Amino acid sequence: MTPITAPVTALLLALGLGAPSTAPVDVRPVEAISLPSVMEVPGTSLDVDERDGQVSLTFSTIARDRVGELREATDGLARLYDGSLRNARYGRHAPDALKSPGEMGLPPVAAHVESVRGGARLVVTAADARDAERVRDTLLRQARAMQRGHSPMVR
Repeated sequence: MTPITAPVTALLLALGLGAPSTAPVDVRPVEAISLPSVMEVPGTSLDVDERDGQVSLTFSTIARDRVGELREATDGLARLYDGSLRNARYGRHAPDALKSPGEMGLPPVAAHVESVRGGARLVVTAADARDAERVRDTLLRQARAMQRGHSPMVR
């Protein structure tokens, strides 16, 4: 035990958390996740709003039994936009791979999801206020494509 790990181990034991594990960490790649498409949920509509430097995409469905699925898909879209979606299949080789935020024309953004009646609202804000117009233009273009049945985030 090194001089640094001894106090940490003592603290963990005192808190009842046990000693730190020395077991090897599994670092195998995780399979790509499947991102449900928000517009593929039956009965889904999309409304777009822009105010105070934020763009809101509100997805709602008339299919009450599919609201949870729509909210999950909206959460996935938020994670895709803000770059926190891990294990996604980005790249040019798979025909159904997701585009990275940069490939979609998005500068760094913050994105969060709010539950609304019948669905979810995705609120996107540029990390740098100077990029607000670019974020707005990109999301408005993508929203129009989604309303026409296209998925602009998939190759």
